[in-house]
Amino acid sequence: FTLRNLLSKNKYGLTFAKGSVQHFTYTQWREIKKIREDSICISIITHPQRRMVSSFYFLGYDKHYSFLEFLQKIQDGTLLSSIPFLGFRAIINQHLISMYDSLVDDNGENNMDFTFKRESLDDDWKEFCVKYRLEHDSLKHINKTTSTTDWKELYRIYPEAAQLVYKLYKKDFEYFSYRVITS
Repeated sequence: FTLRNLLSKNKYGLTFAKGSVQHFTYTQWREIKKIREDSICISIITHPQRRMVSSFYFLGYDKHYSFLEFLQKIQDGTLLSSIPFLGFRAIINQHLISMYDSLVDDNGENNMDFTFKRESLDDDWKEFCVKYRLEHDSLKHINKTTSTTDWKELYRIYPEAAQLVYKLYKKDFEYFSYRVITS
């Protein structure tokens, strides 16, 4: 980590105005010419409802708002517009952009060679290994969260949150064949 930051023009993987390099969209990677003709582009996605719960806690909004208030602020635009620093606003936006929008190019084409779903990660990994003729080893779970909160619990507490997430991330639900989980 220290060596990477000494050699990198983006300290800690952060840019001034575009957020975190690790969360760049496909288009942003193309713009900085990190995708070549022979690149294999992969993505890992997760259920939009689970992703919003994760963002709620990871970004610390659970200390300021209820989950429903958080979603309403995303919907009405005040969550992002209330952040004065452009770089921080970009980081928050990276956690809120739809997965579909982060994976497509300027023409709306999904150029991912392979998409892993968190919900079927082991099976997808096996399929990936077969497709690219790689030796298959089981994936190890590293950097596992210590939180024991069931993400579905917030949807039991705030039943209207499920439909709000669906409205916000309809493209993700439809394109990646997710269904709304109500309880």
